Amino acid sequence: MLLASMALFLLAALGGLYLAGFHLTENRRVASLARAHGGLALAGLALLGIAIARGTRTPLTFVAAGLLAGAAALGLRMRALAIRQQPVPPAILAVHVGLALLGSVLLFTAFATAE
Repeated sequence: MLLASMALFLLAALGGLYLAGFHLTENRRVASLARAHGGLALAGLALLGIAIARGTRTPLTFVAAGLLAGAAALGLRMRALAIRQQPVPPAILAVHVGLALLGSVLLFTAFATAE
């Protein structure tokens, strides 16, 4: 379950890199890719929650889940802004990326150090 969650987060991260490139260079919105990115991340977060509920309870997985949930909340905020056709403040994008990266690194570390 944890491995499947990590795979979904990796796919979401690749889509996120592509989206960030559009945002930073062309300021173009790619709605279908944004929905796929968010859907993959939310599915990964759900699988992570299931893995934690089934016994993968290390401090790193809890912290990773919290950071990734924070990134998801900011992602939903960015989606709400896009629906209203308002610009996404760079600070929100930067914190979203930072939380997602740190959460993913901690999740991969938890997996690598699992007994």
